[in-house]
Order: sequence, then structure tokens, then C-alpha cells
Amino acid sequence: MTAAQKYVVQEKQEGKLKKFLKDAKKTIADLKVKIESLVTELSAVKAELDQYKSVRGWLRMANLEQENNLLHSRLHTYEDVISRNNLWSYYSKSREKNATKEDI
Repeated sequence: MTAAQKYVVQEKQEGKLKKFLKDAKKTIADLKVKIESLVTELSAVKAELDQYKSVRGWLRMANLEQENNLLHSRLHTYEDVISRNNLWSYYSKSREKNATKEDI
């Protein structure tokens, strides 16, 4: 009789454990699906980010080229002013770059 009672108790425990195992397997399957979905979404976000970085790089390069052209234009304007006023002697290579107004 004691053996029979122990057997019944073990059968109940085994039934509970089988239910837990079944639930755990279902949870694992659900999590695998979610992970796959997140990996796919992450790949899409990464592709979009790479595209953004590429566009940002092109825009930065365009801005730098525009700034470079502006600076070249200003330099030519300053060189023209120096030439018209015969000031090149003040900008000889032997003079230091940090000359003051009084020196000029």
C-alpha cells in the first residue's frame, strides 16, 4: 500500500514536470521566433544606418568643398587687393607670419 501511494505521488510529480517541460519548450520556441525577428529588424536598422552614414559623408564632403571654394575665392580677393596696393613687400617669405600692424 505504501509503495502504491509513493507510485501515485511520483505519477503526479511526473505529470507536473512534464507540464513544466512542455511549457518550457513552448517558451523556448517563442523566444527563438522573437530573436529571429529582432535579428531581422536589427539588420534592417543597420542597413538604414549605413545608408545614413553614407549620405552624411557625402553631405559633409560637399560642405567642405563649398567652404574650400569660398576660401579660395577670398584668398584671390585678398591677393588682388595686395597687388593693387603694391603691398607684396610686406608679405615676403623672410618675414614671420605673426607680424603685427605696427611692423607693417
